[in-house]
Formats: sequence, structure tokens, C-alpha cells
Amino acid sequence: MIFRSLYPDIHIPEQPLKKFVLQRTVELADKPAFIEGMSDRIVTYGQFKLVS
Repeated sequence: MIFRSLYPDIHIPEQPLKKFVLQRTVELADKPAFIEGMSDRIVTYGQFKLVS
């Protein structure tokens, strides 16, 4: 069975994933980028950019 979303298709740009993820780090600096489920440790976009 094929399921279709009620939402329109999204555009996925032809660029490296790292560049795509990090392009908005300044405006999202205090927002969670990753949440580790076992420990609830949160890494923000600002913290992630520092180590990448």
C-alpha cells in the first residue's frame, strides 16, 4: 500500500549535508540540534558548529 502525505513535497538541495545543517547556526544558535535519548543531553546548533 502506498501512503501519500497531505503536505506538499519538500525541496532537498544538492549540497553536502554538513553545509545544509550548518547554514542557519547563527539564527538557531540556542536551539537544540541533537538530543541524546538515553541521557537527555542536548547539543545546540551553536555548540555543534564549534566542534564541526
